[in-house]
Amino acid sequence: MSLPPALDHIGDPRLRRFTEYWLSRRKGRPVPTRKDIDPPDIPWILKWIWLMEYQADSDRFLCRLAGENVNAFVCNNIGGHYIGGHFLDEYMPKSVLGELSERYRMVVQKCVIMHASGLFSTQSYHADGERIAFPLANDDGTVNLLIGATLYGPRAHEDEAIVTEQTVLRYTSLEDLDQA
Repeated sequence: MSLPPALDHIGDPRLRRFTEYWLSRRKGRPVPTRKDIDPPDIPWILKWIWLMEYQADSDRFLCRLAGENVNAFVCNNIGGHYIGGHFLDEYMPKSVLGELSERYRMVVQKCVIMHASGLFSTQSYHADGERIAFPLANDDGTVNLLIGATLYGPRAHEDEAIVTEQTVLRYTSLEDLDQA
């Protein structure tokens, strides 16, 4: 399977392959379900993968799981602990939390694919990277999950946290995919 032209901007081969996998798991539906994603199918991306649950009543994102490379980059924000089981607002810098939450809300509420590349930050580090996020449905068909992967380059330390992430951001609607 090759990517539709609407997704040609995805650069890293691992993210392109992950996108092809997500597209194949749709099986004629707008989005796949959580059960459609099988970790043994995607060993090349597991270290960089993360799964979030959007909790609309509190307007918060709960990290359900994160790969070891994501944890290694982000866990310094919560005393070295894994981010699974923590809310996004517990481990992301307040300076980027609003923007990141809005991006993730777009994924689940509008059922779009989000792609970002550029400079990503935590409370202590920053690194160049590339991120992709896809909507997922739960068992009853409600889209309240997103699965993504963030590939980080070598991290660098700065005396002060970055004020905002400096990324190029693109959303791709499912309609744009289906028109290809």
